[in-house]
Amino acid sequence: MGLKLNPYFAKEYARMNVIRADKSTYLKAAVAAAQAFTNDPLFTTLLAGLPPDGRTIRTANFFIPYYRVCCRLGLPLQVMANNEVVGGTCLWPAGTIPLPSRLMLGVILECFLRNYGRFTGLFSFLKWSNFIEAKHPALPHYYLDCFGISPARQQQGAGSAILDFVTHKADLDQMGCYLESTNPRNLPLYQRFGFEILSKEDVVVSTWFLWREPEAV
Repeated sequence: MGLKLNPYFAKEYARMNVIRADKSTYLKAAVAAAQAFTNDPLFTTLLAGLPPDGRTIRTANFFIPYYRVCCRLGLPLQVMANNEVVGGTCLWPAGTIPLPSRLMLGVILECFLRNYGRFTGLFSFLKWSNFIEAKHPALPHYYLDCFGISPARQQQGAGSAILDFVTHKADLDQMGCYLESTNPRNLPLYQRFGFEILSKEDVVVSTWFLWREPEAV
């Protein structure tokens, strides 16, 4: 399904095509997004001691089943550039997060099996994950999760194209948007699209929590 960009930004991101990922395409979106987290402070902490390629593989092995669940319950997005999937995000509508325990356990189990019975940093990840779940605002909102652009395609408008689609959709639906970031380098991009920092907490790593109020359309 094609998804229209905000007309204000359509010319700037004309080379980028944001579409819904599905069961035939989510794997590429998950892998491209996972590549963006290779040097993210959270994953370099959780997967300390592994080389970059190892961190990318371990991260992708978590993102793949997570994106597949999003195909069922949420709105997984992928961004295309020259017919190549260069990034994606899991967009969760109000009421879908936290995931049912059985689904989240299934994601963790598949990740464990994909990593040949190893899940480095599992307990630290669960500590961080439980903390961020408790921080979700009570107001209904869209939640951007596992959002990343392949490093080779960063600084080319792909991330902005996804954020433009998400914020435009949220404005049409008069719904707030919420995300967290463990990489301070990403904060200016989010703020450019109207996100404001609610708080910064140190749990496993420094984590920023951001909220965007819907704008009138």
